[in-house]
Amino acid sequence: AAASERYLLRGGSTKTRKKKKAKKKVVVEEEEEEDEEEEAPEVVERPPPPPPRDFPTASVDASISDLDASSIELSDDALATLESRLLGPDHPALLIGPLTDYLVLSIRVRNDYAGPARVLARFAQRPELWTALREDVAFWVASLPALRERAERGADLALGRELVTEARLLEPFSGSHRSLVHYVVASSVLERWIEAHADSDAATAEAFYLRGVIEGWIGRNYWVTSAPFFLETAIRIAPGEPLAGDAYALLERETLLAYEGAEGEISAEDQARLAELHGLIEAARR
Repeated sequence: AAASERYLLRGGSTKTRKKKKAKKKVVVEEEEEEDEEEEAPEVVERPPPPPPRDFPTASVDASISDLDASSIELSDDALATLESRLLGPDHPALLIGPLTDYLVLSIRVRNDYAGPARVLARFAQRPELWTALREDVAFWVASLPALRERAERGADLALGRELVTEARLLEPFSGSHRSLVHYVVASSVLERWIEAHADSDAATAEAFYLRGVIEGWIGRNYWVTSAPFFLETAIRIAPGEPLAGDAYALLERETLLAYEGAEGEISAEDQARLAELHGLIEAARR
């Protein structure tokens, strides 16, 4: 959001008698002192953490679609806005975030593969695209039909795991976006599997862990990413599983990165949560 602008309006006649003019001067000086206090540097604080959850069952009962609904407005207007941005005048370097949001909204939330294929084909024609991104977009368009066919076979944990593994192997270099569509489709498959699977078992923990891995990769704002929620849930459901250690390592990284650029150290609340989860893992290993 653009920074707010302040306007100080002062009135008064230039024909005021000298005595009154002196009195007004005092008022102006007081206002200036107040302005100096208001314009003092403000410390940017992190948004408060989400309310405590009753793990492990509450995380399964809550629809994961609610997380999408809270971050992306589920409406035709939102989709149209994202499409217009992708095909508008903004340089593609500024559009990786909106591009990710568009694919999540279309594929994961609306289960629409045809629309993204058309929009991406037009996006690929933009002359400003750099070589690597143009190749990535062409790969996404070519991959969508087969990914759709695989996803339509049903919500399957094994398929979600397979897609995440494939996505990890698609990165030819750091900063590549080649794996984006695979991650989005994997998240859609895993979300549907979690919603249909009510047990708090090792399989559920793995699904939440994989969702955390995905959100950690495609998330572009550490303050709003849902990766910590998924990773914490995986640990609480199955602290004795081998994946709990990996989930904790990723959660610790996500938590620390959330403080990047902020003043002060990690909050006592976050430290306590990490310590609690680490304790659960250690206790389960004994």
